[in-house]
Amino acid sequence: MAKPRRVDKFPKAFWEMAVARLKQCDNISALAKELGVHRRLLYTWRDTLEPMEQDDGPPPPSMREATLRKEVNKLKRVLADKTLGRRNGDGFIFVLQISWMELDL
Repeated sequence: MAKPRRVDKFPKAFWEMAVARLKQCDNISALAKELGVHRRLLYTWRDTLEPMEQDDGPPPPSMREATLRKEVNKLKRVLADKTLGRRNGDGFIFVLQISWMELDL
């Protein structure tokens, strides 16, 4: 059975008016209450009507943290490969690798 098509409760003109007021508003919760919508819906409409421009700035902290964790894990693997004799490892590097593993870097 086909799903019924979603009908938006608010017309696009209302969205545009709400987003315009959102930009000039100091109290978003009061605006949402006045318009009879949930506060998060105002932000959703804003993001839909005016998507953020892609810039070459730094990624958000959570993405940056994930990227750094992947890089650390990759470096741990490379270090382990070298210490296990796959590439002329020595005892000092092996101790260093164990120290890093214990610190959970």
